[in-house]
Amino acid sequence: MRSWFLRLTAVTVVAQAVFNGGRVLLSYRVLEQGGDARTIGWFTAVFSLVPLLVALPAGRRVDEGRAPGVLRAGLIATAAAPLLMALSPTLWPLLAGYALLGFAHMLTLVAAQGMVGALRGGARGLDSAFAGFTLGISVGQLVGIVFSGWIAARGGGSPEAVATTPALLALTVLGALALLGGWGTAGRYRAILAGAREAAARPAAAGPPPHEGAWRILRHRGMAPAMFASVSVIVAIDLLTAYMPVLGRELGLSVGAVTVVLAARSGMAVVSRALMPWLLRRARRDLVLVPAVLAGAVALAAVPWLGGVGPLAGATAVCGFAWGLVMPMTMTWVSQLAGPADRATALSVRLMGNRLEQVALPPLAGLGAAAMGAGSVFLSAGVLMGLAGAGAAAASRSGTLDRG
Repeated sequence: MRSWFLRLTAVTVVAQAVFNGGRVLLSYRVLEQGGDARTIGWFTAVFSLVPLLVALPAGRRVDEGRAPGVLRAGLIATAAAPLLMALSPTLWPLLAGYALLGFAHMLTLVAAQGMVGALRGGARGLDSAFAGFTLGISVGQLVGIVFSGWIAARGGGSPEAVATTPALLALTVLGALALLGGWGTAGRYRAILAGAREAAARPAAAGPPPHEGAWRILRHRGMAPAMFASVSVIVAIDLLTAYMPVLGRELGLSVGAVTVVLAARSGMAVVSRALMPWLLRRARRDLVLVPAVLAGAVALAAVPWLGGVGPLAGATAVCGFAWGLVMPMTMTWVSQLAGPADRATALSVRLMGNRLEQVALPPLAGLGAAAMGAGSVFLSAGVLMGLAGAGAAAASRSGTLDRG
């Protein structure tokens, strides 16, 4: 099983490189084609709209043992989306490609998270598994930012120019590699899952219909602050990725400088996820999670008052280290509250909450950025994370956050 997990993580690294690189390039391509900060806000919302509709059905299929098909469909879309974005001459085809990228992102995450959750049990095992899995996500995000930024900057011919088409075509090649590697990995999961169920001497649970499962999961005591903490981090990452290029343009930063700032977040997330098992052996889970949420909130809210590459990279590095801990720990928190039979569905509800807020907030953020500058986006996201930190602290006091 260990070799299979490493293969799944490797596929995740490559797929995440496509997703994160595509999201950074999207902002530049929208600006190239005459869009502005408001347009980027609407595009970011559409990125989340289609996944919002497919999250729950995909999660229930994963809980029913059909994760391989969900993963394969997501990987096919991963290869196709950047190609469509690269070939888009106007904003509308670009929007279609970006929506397909959001669809791919949701399916691959739901399938992979469900696969990992189905093969591990207990808070310690889930923390370790999700730390390794999300470490792969962070590495992929870092690779995607650096890889796409490097190609876009080289092809532009000057520090100010951004060549998005060759960078998107390079991401298409990465998507094809993820598809080739993930196809066999998905098939191998069937044998591993069958062996685990045979050892447990129990059949696969069919589970309730998706909408019943969703409402039942959301009614669990302690689920609301767990979902809110998760949502706040994902929204903060998306807004940081989408609007740092806009802020960089306002400040006169080159694409290379913006790449450094964004890479600082992804790089420190890699560090924190590598250190997470060590930290959790030495500190209670709530004493790691709550300060991490609050530290990310403060650093993000400080971004509007920072002007140079160094201070901005320092702030995003703090965010990356904090969020690198929060994301896998909220996965465990949600999974433990839901129970083994509904883990993939619960994680899908978590992603659905993420996408619901991503649909609502980016257009508002875009309006705020157009009226008051991109800095207002980061301040608003920081306040949201501060509220999530307060909710996590309350859950710790009430005993609904496992202290470990």
